[in-house]
Amino acid sequence: MAEVVGLTTARDVWLALENSFSHISKTRELRIKYDLQLIKHGPRSVTEYSRSFKALCDQLTAMGRSVDDTDKVH
Repeated sequence: MAEVVGLTTARDVWLALENSFSHISKTRELRIKYDLQLIKHGPRSVTEYSRSFKALCDQLTAMGRSVDDTDKVH
């Protein structure tokens, strides 16, 4: 990986990688929030819909951006 060539400490490597890829995380976070806002039951069963909804919420939680319970109800 070109981002870490020449770096000598694990901290330097970590910071370089964080700086290189943090924008991707923000983009992903916004995309997941957008998907969450647009989710519809549609032809899916309640179980399938619930799984999809929970998967989006879990992805945000894994990113450290958990969804507030009041937002889930909304």
